[in-house]
Amino acid sequence: MTALNAAPITPKAPIKLKPITPTVSLDYFDTYKPNDENWRYELLDSINQLAQSLIQLSQPQSKKEDFKPFHQQQQQQQQQQQQQQQQQQQQQQQQQQQQQQQQQQQQQQQQQQQQQQQPTLITTINTHLLQLDFLTSLLQCLSLLNQIIKLNL
Repeated sequence: MTALNAAPITPKAPIKLKPITPTVSLDYFDTYKPNDENWRYELLDSINQLAQSLIQLSQPQSKKEDFKPFHQQQQQQQQQQQQQQQQQQQQQQQQQQQQQQQQQQQQQQQQQQQQQQQPTLITTINTHLLQLDFLTSLLQCLSLLNQIIKLNL
């Protein structure tokens, strides 16, 4: 026999379903009373708080800015971009000022070095001139001595 041609299976005895009884009856809450008489209200309050927190968690977190019209959002973005550009320009100006200050300092240092070098050059030239004068006078003396020696011979 195939499964399609098989005869339906009938139980020999009818199935009796037992009624399901709750393990804790509703009367339990009416009969159970702890020390605190307000336990039902506390339970309700905690359930309400839990429900409120679940509702808050289920809603998307949105800012007030999300509900502004689109053109206001665009204006804000443009303002932010302008502020950023202004900050960048200010930074560039500060950098340029710093570079100019550095260049001025370098120029001042170079001028100071030149001014310091000039007196040393002048003093060296003066000393060389003095040495030359001394040597020429010495040469003159030697030539005079040489003439005197020739005359005495």
